[in-house]
Amino acid sequence: GTPLLSVNQNQPYGIDVLATDPDAGAQLTYSIVNRPAWATFDSETGFLYGLPGNGDVGTTANILISVSDGILTDSLAPFTLEVKNVNDAPTVIQSLGQKEVNEDTLLTLTTVGVFKDIDEDIAVGETRKYSTPETGFGVRPDWLSLDTNTGVLTGTPDNDDVGSYVIELMLTDKAGASAFDLFTVEVINVNDAPELVSSLGAQSAREDDELSLDLSKAFRDVDVGDVLTYSAVLADDGSKLPDWLTLDASTGVLTGTPENEDVKDLALKVTVQDSAGETAVDQFVLTVENVNDAPQLKPFQSLANQSIDEDDGFSLNTSLVFQDVDPGDTLKYSATLFGGAPL
Repeated sequence: GTPLLSVNQNQPYGIDVLATDPDAGAQLTYSIVNRPAWATFDSETGFLYGLPGNGDVGTTANILISVSDGILTDSLAPFTLEVKNVNDAPTVIQSLGQKEVNEDTLLTLTTVGVFKDIDEDIAVGETRKYSTPETGFGVRPDWLSLDTNTGVLTGTPDNDDVGSYVIELMLTDKAGASAFDLFTVEVINVNDAPELVSSLGAQSAREDDELSLDLSKAFRDVDVGDVLTYSAVLADDGSKLPDWLTLDASTGVLTGTPENEDVKDLALKVTVQDSAGETAVDQFVLTVENVNDAPQLKPFQSLANQSIDEDDGFSLNTSLVFQDVDPGDTLKYSATLFGGAPL
């Protein structure tokens, strides 16, 4: 028969060479030169057959099939047989699996060894593209970028990216056939120190009025659920707060009611510490504003009844029985007769 000169990979191929001999009882044998490696040849029947695979893509030239009765030989014309490539979809040979990266650390993932496309060394112009489609199986986070030509994934997650991600990575060949790998990336939290975001600046309190000042508003800690502890001392020498001030270490709320003797400027230093021992500090001035206090009769003091003889001089220092707790206050004295009549 006339041989077929081409066959697609993974498709069966066969050629049956038919020969006759006019000599009755002649024993015919067949032979082949340049048999394709993937093919089998039956020397008794002249049948050439086989199933070429992807690795057999290419041509075998000068195939020569002959028949002989032991004396004479005849041959088909030499021919070339081509095995044509048929696209094979990429396959996953080793998943990226489970990856971990610390917050604020560069992650680089290469896809070498993840996929295999057996056509890449055979098909001329074979091109491949990587993608991370959002199919419901996984989503690539914004902090992680993909080079669609090389499949390299890179990115640096920050504190907001802490958590676990399922990502679908797909490789698509020129013919549109594809394979995908599902893998996970775990972003591990790394402690961030508390930060001073807005200094408390100048604060004030009024004598005899209750003070409630939230010191925590000056700070932030981006670590979700971190436990913060607050403390405060006098900024000048590090000594403890005056007795009238109390700081709640867990909430950072400063409370107290100053009295007249507490009227002054207090330079305070407040520190916040997280569970890992990292700290942030702020200093501010708390001014206790004076509120006027009325003059008072000194305890256990009073002007006793006074007497004087006629024509004698009289002098009485009434200031000795009064007091005013406001430092520097100017006092003025006046007197009337009992009942309010002028002297």
